[in-house]
Parts: sequence; C-alpha cells; structure tokens
Amino acid sequence: MKKRKLSLHSRLVRLIVPFLFGVLTVYILNQMLSGERNMSTWHELREQVTDLKQENAVLKQQVSALEESVGRLEPGQLDEDYLEEKMREILPISRPNEEILLLNKR
Repeated sequence: MKKRKLSLHSRLVRLIVPFLFGVLTVYILNQMLSGERNMSTWHELREQVTDLKQENAVLKQQVSALEESVGRLEPGQLDEDYLEEKMREILPISRPNEEILLLNKR
C-alpha cells in the first residue's frame, strides 16, 4: 500500500483548525473569568435582582396599604372612625377627654 502524501492545504487545515479552536477556547475562558461580563459580575447582578425583587415586594405592600388608606377617605366611602383616628394622629388640637364632632357639608 502506498502512503498518500497530504497536500499542503490538507496539512494546513489539520494544523489551523485545532489552533483556532484552542485560541477560541482561551478567549472564551478569559472573558468568563476577567472580561467585562465575567462570572463574578453575573453573580453580583443576580444578587442585585434578588434584592430589588424583595424591595419591590415591600414597596408593593406599602402601596397597597396607602391605597387602602386613601380608599377609606374618599368622599363616597368615607370611614368617619378612620378619619377621626387620622385627625388625632396628625393634628395636635385635641385632648384625651374632648369630643370631636364631624360636620358634613351638603
């Protein structure tokens, strides 16, 4: 059996393809470890997303509580007891033994 001589093109392909694959692998590993979008940055961003989701949940609860409070003070659904409670909290004009009279304007 005669050995076939590989053409120059075939030999170059056999050398260049693994070399390019190696360079690409080194580049990808370098970017994963020390690039602008590396693994530690990705991990930090995931932690930020988790923290922001928790903060968002707290803010949603606060918004819900404020919407409920505002709803109790709307003219059509005025909760007079709640209004009195808020007036006592905010305005320092009443004393413990005083009565507060609410007058409805019609």
